[in-house]
Amino acid sequence: MKYGKVWVSTTPDCGENQGGYYCMVYSDEDMTNQIDDFCTHPEDCDCTNLDEIEKFIEQYVKMYQ
Repeated sequence: MKYGKVWVSTTPDCGENQGGYYCMVYSDEDMTNQIDDFCTHPEDCDCTNLDEIEKFIEQYVKMYQ
């Protein structure tokens, strides 16, 4: 997913963090230059499909730009 000047990949967390998302932030479209990562847990989001997940992550990333 592209947000502003960065690209973000997401994958569901597992183990004790299950229910959240692990996100990696890249400075390039090829996603080869990772510049940051973060985890988020959408307690207030019933993220059951990709569109909802992308919208949730986009809102989260925008808070920190």
